[in-house]
Amino acid sequence: NRPEPGQSSITIYPNPVDNGVLHNVSQKGGTITVEIYSITGRLVKLHEQGFSSMELDVSDLNEGFYLVKTTQQGTSDIQKVIIR
Repeated sequence: NRPEPGQSSITIYPNPVDNGVLHNVSQKGGTITVEIYSITGRLVKLHEQGFSSMELDVSDLNEGFYLVKTTQQGTSDIQKVIIR
């Protein structure tokens, strides 16, 4: 999917996450900040990296729905992710 104007150009996969690793790939350069929130809104993981792609270990999170907020170059996007 191509992001709408004003949205992040960061792709998060796979969804659902089955192997405990969440991948983030950006079409832009620069630092990526990834915040993972429980469905109740509690911040459960925060990661920042200065590369256009990263692997984030989420094996310590319980199964369920999470909101993943990605921010890069002042633009943020929130996506729903399922961890199984």
